[in-house]
Amino acid sequence: MFNAKRRKKTPRELAVQRLRTTLSADRMFLSPRKIEQLKADLRADLARQLNVEEQYVEIYTEPKRGHFRLRADVTMKQTNSSN
Repeated sequence: MFNAKRRKKTPRELAVQRLRTTLSADRMFLSPRKIEQLKADLRADLARQLNVEEQYVEIYTEPKRGHFRLRADVTMKQTNSSN
């Protein structure tokens, strides 16, 4: 569907992501497993609703002024609409 694939993450990037997930889970009073399940569910729902492949949907947790945010980064195919 969309040819521009995301590059594979380096071992360092994966380790940083795992650490962030663990710290976020600790601060949000959720287990890392629960957070990963939440991300997977959101990724699948966004992919289905936006008609994109799940590999093009990234879900992040990030600290923001005393609380945490879930953010989505979705790579979408540009289409020419005649409407």
